[in-house]
Formats: sequence, structure tokens, C-alpha cells
Amino acid sequence: MNKNESYNCCKRFTCENGHITKIDLNDSLTTSIPETIGHLIELKELYITGSYFNGIIPKSIGNLKKLKIIQLSFNKLSGTIPDTIGNLSELENLHLASASLYGSIPESIGKLTNLKNLYLSTTYLSGSIPKSIENLTDLETLTIFSNKNLGGPIPESIGNLTKLKQLELNDNNLSGSIPESIGKLMKLKIINLSGNNLSGSIPESIGNLHRLGTLDLSNNNLSGPIPESVGNLNELSHLELFNNNLSGIVPKSIENLTELISISLNDNPLYGKIPNLKRNEKLNSYFFENTNLCYDERENSTSYYVVTPELSYSYPKNNCKECAENASLEDGICQCDSGYVGLGYIYCVEENEIDSIYEECKVADIFLKKDYYFCCDIEKIACEDGHITKLNFPNENIEGIIPESIGILTELRELELNNNKLKGALPESIMNLTELKKLNLKNNELRTSS
Repeated sequence: MNKNESYNCCKRFTCENGHITKIDLNDSLTTSIPETIGHLIELKELYITGSYFNGIIPKSIGNLKKLKIIQLSFNKLSGTIPDTIGNLSELENLHLASASLYGSIPESIGKLTNLKNLYLSTTYLSGSIPKSIENLTDLETLTIFSNKNLGGPIPESIGNLTKLKQLELNDNNLSGSIPESIGKLMKLKIINLSGNNLSGSIPESIGNLHRLGTLDLSNNNLSGPIPESVGNLNELSHLELFNNNLSGIVPKSIENLTELISISLNDNPLYGKIPNLKRNEKLNSYFFENTNLCYDERENSTSYYVVTPELSYSYPKNNCKECAENASLEDGICQCDSGYVGLGYIYCVEENEIDSIYEECKVADIFLKKDYYFCCDIEKIACEDGHITKLNFPNENIEGIIPESIGILTELRELELNNNKLKGALPESIMNLTELKKLNLKNNELRTSS
């Protein structure tokens, strides 16, 4: 690497039988990896991390057929991952995280059939996860997170990676559904798929993963119910499902998860009782706000959201036993009376009757990208006398148009949608909002109707 030391390089590097077998440059050097590195055909371990190495990963790295470890994380390397990386058939560990790499993950990565650990996080990589990853059947750690240009689906064939213990694909731009085949990965201890654009339901097969300690699917667009099989995850300590569009009743089987340390179901249109977690002696964090859930009992606190050194928690606003009009207490929870529909601890309306608040909540749901049955319990929304009076969603990364249906919010007094990604023309129906006192739409791409 340093011409002045080339005559006695074995003082700096590890050598065997007159050949360099290990390079460890974990210091603050400012240089690049030379193309001539491809001459070190006996090299087994390459560590260049936490340095100021810049430039590209040379294609000649593919000549180093005996390499078992490449650790090039936390550098200033740029360029693409060379396709020749697929020549390194003995490679067991590949670390290319926290670098300025771009382009796609090469399909040739699927040739690294001895690979046990793959780290490709915090880069500018784009494209999608290659299908060839299905060939990495010895893989134990797959960590590809914080690559905002990386999209596409999670390959169904990920179910082939049956030795996988750690799967972290969070904070990318992945779309599509969570493959059912994930239930084949019986050795998994960590699943983190948070912060993507995943949709569809949580697969029932997730309940097969009995060794799972962390399940984080938060900040996606997942819908449907929480599967009953989640209650089979006896070793689960962290369950993070917040900020999705999950609906239905929280399965009672969650009460079986006695190893839980934290559970976050907030910001989902779930309804019914929150689970009874009194048996969970390890629990120190639980969040249920911004849902249509109700509580039976709650901590001795006047606040619904509490953070202390010992415990952090939030409750929904509704008491399961405080019945709305036209509702009665049945089996410890308020139910709407015969001939009425709704949630008995919130609001009941006659069957087949179109009620204004439910119709108005459908407008709010467009901005929230959720399907709340009743939206007045949600932070940033205010209601009075059965009408929405405030919608405040600044800085929420909301895309699309302002719907024409906004015109039915005739009692709206505050509308804040600034600093989002809204486009198109303002709907003419906005003129119906005659009670509006505060309007903020700045920093969008809106225009007035022509």
C-alpha cells in the first residue's frame, strides 16, 4: 500500500511463507485501494475500516480467491460493487456498510455460497435485492438497511436461507408483501423490516419462528389483523408493529408472551381491548395510543402517555366499560345495542344510517393512509359535536392530491398540511369550508384551480 514500506511489508501485514495473508489498516489513512491488490493471491483477510480510504473497490479484488473476510465498512469508498466479487468462492464475511457505494447489488453475489455474514447498510445502493441471494444457504446474518434507493420486493426465495439468525432490511424503500416463506427461517432471532413501503398482511407463518426475540414491522403500510400465531413466539422480547394500517381485534394470544420487554401497537386502526400484560414482569414499554382500542384498567396516572426511568407507556383514550349512547356492557366491554353498529365504548349509530362523523373520518383516512373506524381519538385531529374541527398534519411526508371530499368537513376550523408532498390543483370544494380560520398549505406542489 505504501511504496516506502514495500521492501519490508511483513512488519505491517501478516505474512505466511513469504506471502501477505492478512491486511489490517484500521487507522486514519487517506488513500485508495490500488488495482494491484489483485496480485496478493494468498490474501485471506482484508480489514480496512474506520479509515479515510476513498476511490473505488477495484475489479481485481476478484482475483483474491482465498479471501474469507472483507471488511471495508466506515470508509469513503464510492463507485459500484464490482461484479467480480462473485469469484470469491471461499468468502465468509462481506462488510461494505457505511460507504458511498452506489448502483445495484450484483447478481454475482449469489455465487458466494460459503458466505455467513453480509452487511450492505447505509449506502446509496439502488435497484432491488437480487434473486440470486437464494443461493446463500449458509448465511446467518443478512443486514441491508438504510439504503433509501433500494426498492422492489423481498424475494419469496428468502425462505431458502434456513440458517439465517438475523434479518435486517429496515429503512429501505422495499415494497410488496412479506413473503409467507419467511416462516421457514426457524433459526431467526431478529427480524427488522421497519421503515419500508411493505403492504399486505403479516403472514400467519411468522408464528413458526419460536426463537424470535425481536419482531419489528413498524412504519410500513401493512393491513389486516395481527395473526393469532404471534402468540406462539415464546421468546419474543420486542414486538414493534406501530404506524401501519393493522385492523381488527388484538389477539388474546399476545398475553402468552411473558418474555416481552416492549410492545408498540400505536397508530393502527385496531379496536377492542388492549391485551392484559400484567403477567409480564419484564415489560417496561408499551404503547397503544392513536388506535380505536379501549382499556379495562390502566396505570395510576392522569396522563395517557408517560415516560419514566422505570416505565414508558401510553393508553388509548377509551375506557372499555364507559358505554356510549345506545350501547350496553357485555362481557366486560361496551357493545352497541341491537339495531346499532359501531364501537360501543365510542359511538353507535343505527344500522344503514349514514352518519356524518364516519363519512368525515374517511377524509382524514386519506391523509393518514389508514382505515380508522373512528378518527376523533387520533392525535392531530379534533372533533366537536360529531364533526371534525381540526386536521393538522404538517411534516408527515403526505403524497398525492387533496381530495374533493374535503368539502364535506363543513365545521373545519384548522387545516395544516404544510411541508408535505401534495400535488395538483386545490379542489373547488375547499370553498365549502366556511368555518375555516387557519389554513397552511405551504411547501407543497399545489396550484389553484384553473
